[in-house]
Amino acid sequence: MTLFKRNRKDHWERVYQKLSSTEVGWYQAFPERSLKLISNTCVGTDCRIIDVGGGTSKLSEHLLGQGYIKLTVLDISGKSINKAKSQLGRIFFGKSCDAFRCNTKFYILPVHQAYMRKSTSAI
Repeated sequence: MTLFKRNRKDHWERVYQKLSSTEVGWYQAFPERSLKLISNTCVGTDCRIIDVGGGTSKLSEHLLGQGYIKLTVLDISGKSINKAKSQLGRIFFGKSCDAFRCNTKFYILPVHQAYMRKSTSAI
């Protein structure tokens, strides 16, 4: 691992070690925009979704509550993933995905391109 990558990973490990999930500047109790974008795509609850850089985001918790079951949270920080697992009580890991969220943007992979126009209109 390069020095740059190691420093970036160390940085995020420290952030999640020092701060609780609600103390980070990007915390949202209800990630309305992301949930709206996902809802407007019309993908079913069986769609495989990956939350890139999801950390301890509440998005997965809300998606689970809405019936989505094929969720993956990806983050550079192992501490954030462990916190998310303990908060959710369960986390799902898949080998592939149909759609993903990165920060506040929602992307649909080619198999679901027919829904792309509808999802971008929600922005």
